[in-house]
Amino acid sequence: MGIFSGIESASYFSKGKNIPVGNHVLIGKKITVQVSQKNRSVSNFIMEFEVESSDSPELAPGDVVSVVYSSAKQTFLGNVKYAVANYMLACERTENPSITLKEVDRKVDEDYLNAITEGDGTSYAGYRIKCCGAETTIKTGPNAGQPFVRHDWFQVEEN
Repeated sequence: MGIFSGIESASYFSKGKNIPVGNHVLIGKKITVQVSQKNRSVSNFIMEFEVESSDSPELAPGDVVSVVYSSAKQTFLGNVKYAVANYMLACERTENPSITLKEVDRKVDEDYLNAITEGDGTSYAGYRIKCCGAETTIKTGPNAGQPFVRHDWFQVEEN
């Protein structure tokens, strides 16, 4: 066993950036869970996207962006469920155009998340979703008053 033993199962991400303030149409690339490099007892749920369009001067079509939700945060499960339910609604509407967010939301449990993050994380790549980033401030805790970008997720309106 050498230094590169197990490399075939290793995963990595493109050099992405956080999703900034603005309105963005994104195409899913990867959904995965990785152990934090800073704290090995913390996992990060990561959704990576390619930018289709954006009104932000920070982004151009083809840029890679991501959202990272840390299991160390109190809001972890709620943030993951909100983002996943909305993204998976876009995926499931290709098979069932009348499915609702409420129906998808009921499916999002531990087994569901394990299934969509298994392997290389690309099983559900290629679906479009709209993300609206709005600047706000952290309300509580040691970082109270610090700015951050809240992400709201929507279905892309087809013309």
